[in-house]
Formats: sequence, C-alpha cells, structure tokens
Amino acid sequence: MSITLRLASGEDAVHLEQAARIQIGIDRLNDAVPVIAVPVSAPDPVSDLLEALGAVLRRDDADAAVCPAGLLSAGLPPDVEVAAILRDTDPAYRWISRGKAGPGALPHGTSILTWDDVARAQILYRHPGFEVISAPGWTKVFEGLRQGTWGAACLPLEIVEAGSLWGLDSLRIPEDEIVPAIGQGSVALLVRAGSSDPLLKRLDEPGRANRLRLESVFWWNAMDVPSTVVTARACVAHGRARIEGLVVDADGRWMISDGAEAEERHGVVVARDVAQSCLEAAWRRRNQAARAVPGRVAS
Repeated sequence: MSITLRLASGEDAVHLEQAARIQIGIDRLNDAVPVIAVPVSAPDPVSDLLEALGAVLRRDDADAAVCPAGLLSAGLPPDVEVAAILRDTDPAYRWISRGKAGPGALPHGTSILTWDDVARAQILYRHPGFEVISAPGWTKVFEGLRQGTWGAACLPLEIVEAGSLWGLDSLRIPEDEIVPAIGQGSVALLVRAGSSDPLLKRLDEPGRANRLRLESVFWWNAMDVPSTVVTARACVAHGRARIEGLVVDADGRWMISDGAEAEERHGVVVARDVAQSCLEAAWRRRNQAARAVPGRVAS
C-alpha cells in the first residue's frame, strides 16, 4: 500500500458523498492510510462516468475509483477490474412530498418527478393518472418540490441524502412495490487490472457481488424489446439463489414479471431462463399493444 490512497469519484455531491463513505470505511480498517479525493468530471455524469473513472485509473492518476454499482451492468472499461462491491445505502426509493401523503392519496393529474426510467415506468403502470417526468438534475429537485412545481418525487436514497428535506417529508417505498434499479444502494471500488490492494478487498461483500452479477445477467438477456425498461432483484443466501425480473413498458402500459430459485451454482442459468421468459412475454405484449393502435405496425 502506498503512503496515501488516491480515491477517484464523480465530482458532483452525490458521488463525492459516496467516496466520503468509502473513506470512512477505509479509516475503520486502517486509520494510518490517508485518503486523497480525486474528483473526476464526465461529459454526462451518469452514462460517461465509468469511462472517465477508467481513464483516470489507466493514467495512474488515482489508486482506486468509486462508482455506483449499477453502472457495472454494461461492463468494465479496458484494463480495469473490481476490487470490492459493497452496500452504500438502502436501495429502496423514497417518496418525497410536502406532507406525508403517499401515492394513493394524491389526486389524478399530479405531477411526479422521478430520478430514472425504472421508477418512472413502474409508477406509470401502478398510477396511470399521474404525470411522471424525469428530474432535471438533483440540485433543482428539492427547491421545485418546496415551490410546488411537482406534487411529489420518487428518488433513490443517495439523492435524498445529497439534498435538503427542509419543509418536506420522506416515505420509504417497499422494494416489492417499486423495484429498485439494478445495483441501486451499492457501490463498486475499481482499480487498474492487477493492482488491487488487500485493504480494498477487505471492504468487499461477496454476496453483494453475486447478486449484482445475477441481476446484470437478467438485464443483458431481457433488454432487447424497444421502449421498455428492465430491472431485477436477486437474493443469494444459504447456497440458494433467487432472481425476480421485470420488463416494463417505458410508458407504463404493461409490465411483465417472473422469478425462479435454484442452487447458487445454477444462478446464472436461472437468471437467463427468467430473462428469456420475460423477454418472450414482453414481445407478445408489445406486439398486441401495437396492433391495438390503428395504423401502427408491430415490429
């Protein structure tokens, strides 16, 4: 281990707070290793962040990088490997509003802000009377809620913690009601290939890495239907693996779900089988919906 650990992360408040929590974890393991923050900018703070972190590691401008675990579902940058995957926050979404009114108490036509397409599609499916829009950036979310620009918001906890709930209320949405995006609530520590340090590996939670792998397998094998969103929840415990997957029309018109359980060593096979089942059903529903619209051709 070098005298210091240079830890890269995205430069916005959400990613910097993730890096700060990793620093606390490292301090608990070895408080003699100072951690130096290396903020990294990316053209798009979400879709381009993984590539930007990989470039910093390859240039040896940082010893490790922290990123949301969900970004790994698309694969790793060249010459980069995972040193650890661990829980960062509760993965469940939060319902943020002025007053403790849940989704069922809000009137038809209420404008709801969401952080990602996964939450948006599920809200539209369960509450078709809402107007659901994507967040314009986390810095404007809480101000808009307080001013009444939106009636409520559905946000991951890391966004809630990066803002201010002054004048607002927060309710936890059960994970079986709005299934979180893949990897939500977990972070990954990345390093240059072959350079991982034992201290970083001590932060790893093997069960979390296995769950993320199964969820990613489902995602890769169920994402082929246009205008849909895909997410999954995996559980690995006591030698068993269970995967529950969703394919949802992006505008919430229909939702397909399926799940299965098997011995852990067969988890990847099960994830692929469940994905194939959801994929076939989703194609049927999409084609049925297309045929129901006059003048529209199903593809």
